[in-house]
Order: sequence, then structure tokens, then C-alpha cells
Amino acid sequence: MKDYIEKYISMIPMYVMTIGSVAIIIILALILSVADLLRYTPLEIISSTIAFTVSGVVFNKILSKLYSVNPNQTSAIITSLLLVAVFGPSTNIATLLQYIIVSAFAQASKYIITYRSRHIFNPAALAIFIAGTAQLQYANWWIGTPSLLPITIILSYCILKKTNHLYIGAWFVAISTILISYTDIQNGATIQQAMMTSLASWPIIFIAGFMLSEPLTLPGTHKHKIITASIVAIITSLPINLVFFNTTPAFALLIGNIIAFGFAYHQRHSIYLKLKDSTKIANNTYEYTFTSSKKLTFRAGQFIEIQLPHTHPDIRGMRRYFSIASAPQDSEIKLGIKFYQPSSSFKQALRHLKPNTKLRVVNTGGDFVLPNNSQTKLLFIAGGIGVTPFISQIRDTNNTNQDIAMAYFNKAKNDIAYFNELTKSKHDIKFIVEEPSEATSLIHGTFDTDQIIKLFPDYKEREIYISGPPSMVSSIEKSMSKITKKPIHTDYFTGY
Repeated sequence: MKDYIEKYISMIPMYVMTIGSVAIIIILALILSVADLLRYTPLEIISSTIAFTVSGVVFNKILSKLYSVNPNQTSAIITSLLLVAVFGPSTNIATLLQYIIVSAFAQASKYIITYRSRHIFNPAALAIFIAGTAQLQYANWWIGTPSLLPITIILSYCILKKTNHLYIGAWFVAISTILISYTDIQNGATIQQAMMTSLASWPIIFIAGFMLSEPLTLPGTHKHKIITASIVAIITSLPINLVFFNTTPAFALLIGNIIAFGFAYHQRHSIYLKLKDSTKIANNTYEYTFTSSKKLTFRAGQFIEIQLPHTHPDIRGMRRYFSIASAPQDSEIKLGIKFYQPSSSFKQALRHLKPNTKLRVVNTGGDFVLPNNSQTKLLFIAGGIGVTPFISQIRDTNNTNQDIAMAYFNKAKNDIAYFNELTKSKHDIKFIVEEPSEATSLIHGTFDTDQIIKLFPDYKEREIYISGPPSMVSSIEKSMSKITKKPIHTDYFTGY
């Protein structure tokens, strides 16, 4: 059942999942209000939802015209729905007008407070903070009510799983729960009462799943994400009286955004890539070669986030993450990209890209990098186009003595990317395909751990790296963790 859920989660675009998840919580709140199980009426919830979402979309459209950029309306809707979930529903005209002003703050922050075309602060958190500091409106985080806790936990899990931020969410919730509970226990509550209060009456689950996890305002490495989540949890759980205001969850998130920006500052680039050419390397798979306006600094195995403005972008937007296939020392940037049907508007624009067309580099990062000790024996496990970070690492280690073995799984021979290059590699690379093939260089077999054990008997001596479809990565990681004590590293993409 868990594997089915994870497979389903991996198929849903990130923006769709986020919009759908917040919408489901609001709809459930509406149902509870109809049953008189919430303090707010159905009309109040509907009125606030309309005020925030309509104004958010309109303001975003206007701002995009002023800044001459294509509007990302899905992002505008997500921000609007988050504001709906935080500010108390109302039918009061004056309050709704104030909500429209708050919505304007949120949308404007994405265009005004930016660094290299990327917003620094979580737009909803910034709007909440400004509205409270200006005494315009105060967020009561009504979504953190006990009756909505079960669905909030489920949907927060889905989003954190999708973004590969479960560990961040769990860490944030754990620290927040401990600190809030400790304070309540000091005030006379029992441990059980304190734990229940922290989870059911504070919005920490919602914050973890829907606000802290925003990829655009998080640093790029696990270590820095944990530090950021820890600081946000401490400030959220232990309110402090400052000169002009009290610290709040929104303030905590903004401090986290500033810390994340400091960590990721060197990774945010003002670099443009210019298409040189593209080469077919497998069925529906191409390697794109770009020249760079400046030297791009990265480590083999890391990802790149690129922006490709195009007409009529779909809900997935104009940005995408790709593993870099070239080695860090190469003069050109290479990306291995597989095209599926139907393709997103981004992929369609990329497929029809003409030579010399420019794309902007938004970010580089990731922890899927080789150990510092070049004597460490490695086992790469790749599935499909998940081979791209390994291509970068193999190219990077061509002149070293790094001991690398690789199991590369595909459905058929025509699906094997970089086949010619890999067959010439000095490393021990095995190609496993599901469909029978007469090629002697291929192994017909199933996509499982037993095959890996059979092909590489010394697997217990090797650090393991896994990259491929999310369901495959999850399955292989789970299986390998039961039979080896060596570190297991995984590569994962969110679909943002």
C-alpha cells in the first residue's frame, strides 16, 4: 500500500499537489462548518477564499505585466490559498478589503524582494508578518484546529515525501513539539496534555508541510536545511517579546528564509546558458550541450535549476531541475533529458529550442556527490535517465583510480542512455534490461536487489549511490539498507 501511495505521489506535479492539498483542507473545513463543527460559517470561508484567490491572481497578472515577465499563476494560487488557511475567515467587508491588501503584499514580494530573479522570502509568511506589524490584520492560523489535524498530517506527509523533505519536516515537528510541551509542562500540564496541545492546537504540522518545505526558499544541502529548520522551530516554539512586535511563526519562517539565503547565496547565479547543439543518446532522450556566459561552479552529481521563458506555460511553470551530465572541469554544460508524452510546456519549448537560444541558470546544489576519499569503493545503481549524475561523476573520475561499479537498469536496449560512452568506460558497468536482447553486452533480468547482489558480490564493501524514478529509488534503497551497513546516497527530483 505504501509503495502504491509513493508511486502515485511521484506521478503528480508538485504545483498540482500543493494546490490540491491546501484546497482539500479548506474544502474539509467548509464541510465541517456546514456541520457546525467549526467556529466559522461556510459563507465566511467562501468569502475569504474568493477575496484572497481572485485578488492574488489579478495582482500577479498586473505585476507580471509591469515587470515584463510571464506570470506564474499556479504560484499565485498557492500563496493565496495559504493566506486563506492562516487568516480567520470573515464576511466583513472591511476585513475582506484588508485581506486584499495582504494579498497584494504577498504577490508583490515575489517581484520586488528578489535576488537574481528568485524571491528571497516565503510570500505568504512575509505578507503575514507585514500585516501584523502594520496592525492591519493578524493571522490566527485557524487551520491548526484539532478537527483538521488528521487530514493536515496526511497531506503534509505527501508534500514532504514529494519534495524529499520528510526529514526536515520531522525534525521541525520534533523540536517544536518538545519545546512547546516543555513550556506547557512547566505551567502545570501533564506530558500527554502538553504533547496533544502542541500538535493539535499549534499549526506546526501545517507549517512543516506547506511553508517550511518550499524549495525556492530552502538552502541546497541537507546539513543547511536541518540548521534552518532547527532555528525556525526554536523561534516558532519560544515566542520572544521584541521592541515593536512579538515573534510569531511567520517571523520564524522569515528568519529561516534569511539563513537559507545566506547558505545558498553562492549557488544563486547570474549565468546564462546558450544552446550549442543536441544529440540523441537513447529512445526519446537527448544530450543538450550549452556554452556558459561564466564558469559554472558545481560538484559532479549536483543538479542545476534552469529557467526557460515560453508562451503559455502550463501548471508546472518555467523552471526545471536537471542533473548535470558534464564534469565540473568541462568548458561546456551538458544535460541529459528524456521526453515523455504528453510533454510539459517546458519540455516542448526545450525540444524546439534553436541554437544560440539563452536559458538562465537559477541555482545549483545537491548532496549527491562523491566522497572526499578517492579510495572509497562505490556502487552506482541507475534507472533510466537517472544515469545522468553518474555520467558527470564518471567523466569527473576518468583520470583517477576511483573504484566504481554500476548496475544500469532499463526496459530495453534502445532506452539505454550514453550506451557507447559507458561501454568504453574503464569501470565495471553492467547493463540490465527487462526485454530480451541478443546483444551480449546486455543482461536480461529483473529490476531488483537480487540482481545487484548477483552481479556485484562485493557490494558490502561499497558505498551505494541510487538514482532513477522515485519509486525505484525508494524500493532499492529500502532493500539495500537491509543487507549492507555502508552509506546509501539517493538522488531525487521534486517535479517543481
